[in-house]
Amino acid sequence: MRTSDRSGKPLSLQSDSFLRGPKGLVRVAGVLLGLILSLGGGSPSWGQEKARFAVVDYAVLFKDYYKAAESKQRLEKKQDEFKKEMEDRMTAATQIVKDAKKLQEDMQSPVLSEAKKKEIAGQLREKQIELEGRQKIALEYRDQSLGLIQKNQMAENEVILADLSKAVATVAKNKYTIVFAKPQLGPTPRSA
Repeated sequence: MRTSDRSGKPLSLQSDSFLRGPKGLVRVAGVLLGLILSLGGGSPSWGQEKARFAVVDYAVLFKDYYKAAESKQRLEKKQDEFKKEMEDRMTAATQIVKDAKKLQEDMQSPVLSEAKKKEIAGQLREKQIELEGRQKIALEYRDQSLGLIQKNQMAENEVILADLSKAVATVAKNKYTIVFAKPQLGPTPRSA
């Protein structure tokens, strides 16, 4: 390892030339690690025990945690209620479409007077307006319901994650020096 820079000045942690360049952080880490090891911090010679590491996979813990299963059941029940309500709303809209088709068929009848055809045309316009209104309300309901379900899911997940983190901290407190969380691989924002 070099002990001086190009100009001949001794290197130190405060020296700008020591920290400059792409390997500056690596140099600092290497010096600090060397300092710790040279002082005996890396060996159990001072009555210290070896560092013990743990890696926690929160996805597995979350999957196996009973509160997560209960939460999943509650959310599925809410989703089922939402689906039933949406089906009811769509059934009403489908009935309006059927009624409108029937009115169109009636309007094509050659035996109807012009006054009756005008009356049916008015009813068709009313059915069209009613259908558009029901569709708009159904879409708003869908968006609000999905938003509410997502909010509930996020809130419940936060509570569960807090419980799991507390349990991990309690278990790791006396057994491990450092606890790492396994990174969760999933779709990146660009690929989703």
